[in-house]
Amino acid sequence: MEKTIYLAGGCFWGMERALQMLDGILSTTVGYANGHTDNPTYKEVCTDTTGYRETVKVVYESRKISMRKIIDAFFICIDPTQANRQKEDVGTQYQTGVYYDNEADLPLLKRIFSERKDNYPAFHVELKPLERFYDAEEYHQDYLIKNPNGYCHVSFDEFEEIRKLNEQKERLRVYFAGSIRGGRDDAQLYRRMIERLQESADVLTEHVGNLDLEVRPSAKDIYDQDMYWLRESDLLIGECSTPSLGVGYELAYAEKIGVPCYLFCRRDVNLSAMLTGNPYFHIYRYETEAEVLERIAEILAEKQ
Repeated sequence: MEKTIYLAGGCFWGMERALQMLDGILSTTVGYANGHTDNPTYKEVCTDTTGYRETVKVVYESRKISMRKIIDAFFICIDPTQANRQKEDVGTQYQTGVYYDNEADLPLLKRIFSERKDNYPAFHVELKPLERFYDAEEYHQDYLIKNPNGYCHVSFDEFEEIRKLNEQKERLRVYFAGSIRGGRDDAQLYRRMIERLQESADVLTEHVGNLDLEVRPSAKDIYDQDMYWLRESDLLIGECSTPSLGVGYELAYAEKIGVPCYLFCRRDVNLSAMLTGNPYFHIYRYETEAEVLERIAEILAEKQ
């Protein structure tokens, strides 16, 4: 699945070259993001009066590389403690930021930013929706490919660290709630479904063997362990066909901490309005187990 994210990491020459080193990147375009004038030029952006950030538009194949890995590469290149500068480059155009054009990406980005903030005494990286983006002049595109000895604020060591990210296997941490109200048997059923999908190479991507699976225990006396698993997960998959279903503590907590929830319900069951009226929960109706298997395969492939 083709997706896009916009990254401002100081001078866009070095940031673009760094991101081009990642496997799964389809294209990069340098430009100017989130300012307040029309059709800005490089000269205008450098006046500190337009509000634009030097930014790299990154188009990537989400089945080959995760957004988390792209953001990991981004943070290798920047100093989050600096505002309106990166190393020797000073000015508002060098303000760092991550700008998204799909609201569905926000929960994951919020989680990543929350994790990152704990590592620094100050944190000045913006996280905002993309408001506007203009391509930079042609001579800025692929600048360091055209000019291998040109200026670059990203160090050789940082480039090498980014190259090594390609050697790291993708991990997708899935929290299986089974029946949100029910017990362990439902969760074990979902685990068997995922294991079956893992064995089917024609269903999921080459990365599917790297899934980290967890099964939620049904006992309430291990609530803290349950919540730890959920905090460490990238998404929740659950069965919610119980007619008297309440939202459940897993769903409430998942929504609070930004873990996306994908819920399956039989077509003949009426769901609580607390679920159907909440756009945060992705609900899928089914009649057969095969339908569930197919949709879970699609969800996991999209999340890779």
